[in-house]
Amino acid sequence: MRRMGAFFRKEMMELLRRKKLMIVGILFLLFGILGPATAKLTPEIIKMLGDSSVSGLTITAEDVTVMDSWIQFFKNLDIPMIVIIIMWSSAFTTEYRQGTLIPLVTKGLSRTDIYAAKMLMLHLVWTLGYLMYFGVVYGYNSYYWGNDGVKHMFVAILLNWLYGAFMMSLVGLFSAIAESGAQVMLGVGAVWFLCTLVGIVPKLADKLPTMLTDGMSLMRGVKSPGDYTIAVVITAVLTLAATFGGAVLMQRKKL
Repeated sequence: MRRMGAFFRKEMMELLRRKKLMIVGILFLLFGILGPATAKLTPEIIKMLGDSSVSGLTITAEDVTVMDSWIQFFKNLDIPMIVIIIMWSSAFTTEYRQGTLIPLVTKGLSRTDIYAAKMLMLHLVWTLGYLMYFGVVYGYNSYYWGNDGVKHMFVAILLNWLYGAFMMSLVGLFSAIAESGAQVMLGVGAVWFLCTLVGIVPKLADKLPTMLTDGMSLMRGVKSPGDYTIAVVITAVLTLAATFGGAVLMQRKKL
């Protein structure tokens, strides 16, 4: 455990040195501001057009509610998540290629400790970035509109976090077998595409991890938390399976 802690601190120092943590923080902060700003300013931009008619088309501004901002919250989250996946897709493969893990393993650091430290760092970055993102959006929404009318807000936020944790676990799983960052991204993308494709089937849509991204149905009261139970269980099981599967495959990986 002590050796894992030392490796974790080494990963943290490298994260700070390469400014990855700063990049992720700035990205979540910017998109956190962008969502409420987009919702707030869109009617103003439309008004600047003068509510005029262009080629027979009348442009009018509609009242903005807090729900418009939360819609932006879920839409904009995809970009920071993708950036994290891209940034960490080569976290393992670069070390394989450069052979930097060999001295650590020969000195007694187990592969499991290496894998656990890297995955802990990845999940920590995702969680802290997500909390920052939510905090910014929540603060702006409270200031401009108030969040009193939003139903099951924290449940919806937690479900979306779990979906992100699932995606991070896939990064670890494919990193344990891939030879390049591109292969890791391809593997994660393939799972996402498969879930999206299977989700077309109505009877299966509410059982897939992608179901957890439908936070707006919860916030509007269209669905209740109980409607997500199967998807939560399946996503949690898949996340644990990917995490432990990656640890097992890491034992067989040629360094």
